[in-house]
Order: sequence, then C-alpha cells, then structure tokens
Amino acid sequence: MKRNATSRTQQIAHLLSDRTGQDIPSRDVRITGHWVFHRHPEYPTDIDCYRLPLPMCAEPWSGIALEVSPFKRNNAVAVAAAIQTLDASYTAHGMDDGPDEAGR
Repeated sequence: MKRNATSRTQQIAHLLSDRTGQDIPSRDVRITGHWVFHRHPEYPTDIDCYRLPLPMCAEPWSGIALEVSPFKRNNAVAVAAAIQTLDASYTAHGMDDGPDEAGR
C-alpha cells in the first residue's frame, strides 16, 4: 500500500510540475481525498491546495496553514476540518465534484 501511495504522489507531483511550470518534487506533495497539497520551499508555512482532477493549467484553489495540513504529523482531525472547509468553498462556487485522476 505504501508503494502505491508513493507512486501516486510521484505521478501527481509530475503532473503538477507540468501544469504549473514549477519543478515540484514528490516530497513537497501530499494527497488527501480530492485534494493535492503543495508545500513551496520559499513559503513553507503556506500550503497551496489544488482540487483533483488537475486542469491543464493548474492554479491553487485555496491555501491553508502548515499547522492544518497533511505535512504536519498526527494531524488527521485538523486536516479533515481543512478539507471540509475546502470542499464547502468548492461546492459553494458551483464547481463540479467529478472524479479524480484515478477515476474515483
């Protein structure tokens, strides 16, 4: 299972790199549910949030603090709350809740 998660993270990091024009290593990417979290090395406490599936020209939907992101260990409750807020914002703007890149 860990290998599949790593492979998926590497795949999404590669897609995010292509679609943002940035060089994004997989160590700076976390995936939780329909959300991709990117930690930019120049702004390590501000996490960019992208909704899956990634569009051809990906821009962050929103941002969250490091403290409520999947980059902080043992943080499941805060991450779940952040995702709930992101989902509510996404839905409130009438965005489609389609399948992610894996077809889920």
